[in-house]
Amino acid sequence: MDKWSETDHVQELRCPWCDQLFAEVKQVKAHAGSCKLKPPYRQNRTATIRAGRVLLQAEAQQAKPQILVQRVKVNNTVDAEVVGTLFGGDGSCLRDIARRGAKAHAKFAKLSTIWSDSDCRTATKIRLFTRVVQCFVHGTVSWRMDAEAKRAIRNWGALHTIKLRGKNYSCT
Repeated sequence: MDKWSETDHVQELRCPWCDQLFAEVKQVKAHAGSCKLKPPYRQNRTATIRAGRVLLQAEAQQAKPQILVQRVKVNNTVDAEVVGTLFGGDGSCLRDIARRGAKAHAKFAKLSTIWSDSDCRTATKIRLFTRVVQCFVHGTVSWRMDAEAKRAIRNWGALHTIKLRGKNYSCT
């Protein structure tokens, strides 16, 4: 029998994640799509896949020719941290963007009560959000702004702006 069919019993009209009871099927469907207890969809983000990807990158990096600096060979590495910025062996800055985004997200999460407070003025929220963004973009001078980096930065900003305003803006 279909999970959402109207012929099911009343106890079947519950959200599969939070077990909230509803009167109609369309209410269950509407709620289930945005339920806060719904687990996130994580494609190719398991620890095993990430570890395998890092090993493949390390092997590929070791296969490249080594650089000589004053007749001393420099080891090829996947990532190197220089003055607080994480550089990829391939010139990518995506890992540094992800790392900085996670740090800024932690600061953003600490202020979650302010974002949801209806008594707090929007101007105050924006001033606080500016500080969070400053934490995120620290070190951007050294980032190579290719299409992937720009997309990652835009996605981070859009996600947190939606949470800040409590509204969903869709681009058409």
